[in-house]
Amino acid sequence: MPNLLGGGGFLMKELQTVDFSIYMLILLFIVKLLFSIICFSSGVPGGIFFPILVLGATIGTIFGKIIDPIYINSFIILGMAGYLTAIVRAPITSIILIFEMTGNLSYLLPLSIVCLITYTIPNYLKSLPIYEYLLERLMEKEHISTSKCGEKMTMSIVVELGSEIENKKIKEVEFPKGMLITNIDRGVEEIIPNGETVIINGDVINILVNENKLFDTFTELQKICQNN
Repeated sequence: MPNLLGGGGFLMKELQTVDFSIYMLILLFIVKLLFSIICFSSGVPGGIFFPILVLGATIGTIFGKIIDPIYINSFIILGMAGYLTAIVRAPITSIILIFEMTGNLSYLLPLSIVCLITYTIPNYLKSLPIYEYLLERLMEKEHISTSKCGEKMTMSIVVELGSEIENKKIKEVEFPKGMLITNIDRGVEEIIPNGETVIINGDVINILVNENKLFDTFTELQKICQNN
C-alpha cells in the first residue's frame, strides 16, 4: 500500500514506478484528498503546496492510464501544473515551477494550454483561490467585515519611542476594530505576530483594513503608536 501520509513525496515516486490500476489510483486520490482536507481543516500550521502537487500528479496518472500509459510521466507533469493553477489561481507561477522541476522546454506549450484552461474554468464558476479563501476566513475570525462596501487595503505605521503601545504585548493593546495585523517589520526581520508578541520602538506594523475604514483606523493608530 503506498504511503499516503506526510507531504506525499513517496507517493509521487510510486506513481512513476508502480503499475497501479485505475481504480486504485482513484482510491488513492480520494483518500489523499480526505487526509489533506482533515489536516487543513484542523487549523494546525502546515503546508498545502506539496499536497496540491501530489493530488495533481495523481489526476495526471489517472488520465495517462486512460489515454495511453506510455505518456504517464507527461500527464503527471501536466496534472501537477493544472491542479496547482486551479487551486492557487497562479498560472505563471505553475508554469515556471513545473518547468524548473523538469528543465524541459518541450513541455512549455502544453503546460501553458493546460494552465490557461484550469485558470479560466474556476474563474468562470466563481470559485475562490485557496489563499483568498484563507484570508477571508482569517478576517471573519478576527471579526473584520468582508462585505463589498470597500476594497481591502494595506497600510503601515511606525511605533515611536515613548508611544502608548511600546513594550506591550499585542493582546494588551486595544487596537481599532475591523483591522488585521498581517506582520511586523523589525529591522530586516519579518515577524508573524500573535497575542504574545511584544511591540518595541521602531517596529513597522503592517495592517489590512477595509478601504472605507482606512482613514479612521489610521487616525486611531496614530494616537497609540506616536509619541504625542
